Amino acid sequence: MCSATWLQSLRGMVEKINSSFTRYMKDLNCEGEVVLGESPDSFDDFTLQINVSFRAEQGKQLLNQKVQSGGEKSVTTILFLVALQDLTVSPFRLVDEVNQGMDEVNERMVFSQVVRCCSEPDKPQCFLITPKLLPNLEYSPSMDIHCIFNGPYNVSSSEIPPDATAPGTLAVKRRHSQVVASPSKRFHT
Repeated sequence: MCSATWLQSLRGMVEKINSSFTRYMKDLNCEGEVVLGESPDSFDDFTLQINVSFRAEQGKQLLNQKVQSGGEKSVTTILFLVALQDLTVSPFRLVDEVNQGMDEVNERMVFSQVVRCCSEPDKPQCFLITPKLLPNLEYSPSMDIHCIFNGPYNVSSSEIPPDATAPGTLAVKRRHSQVVASPSKRFHT
């Protein structure tokens, strides 16, 4: 039998996650909800169900590998993670290669939603690390973009225009590769 106090707290937390997740999906002209699947017998039988719809003619369906595309699953996952983050207090968030494996449409949807969520007042700083970005993405004025190049074709920092590093502009930081030799290894820094 489940503790009534614990269950009430869990329901409240899932409702907060659902509220954020639903709003994020709606911002992308999609539908979504997070539902607590309860069992009267045991905690072990509880589930967290994510239902989504990416098409107007289709009702919400349980997220699974047979219904949604890989890109739709990726979009759902990142929006669920962002909704979870709304429950935590942290000085920053790190998003690593979230756009890998997505088609252009889904990558644009996720990027715009992450930018929107991270640009709201009183939200933690967000670092997005990726080896590539699509052209013509929408950026927030509160964002700084740093492109870091490391390799034999780098230019010196004196070749970068001074206005390229102003806040809210594309800041290009290039670092020279330096080969460091040690008795057992060679590596780049």
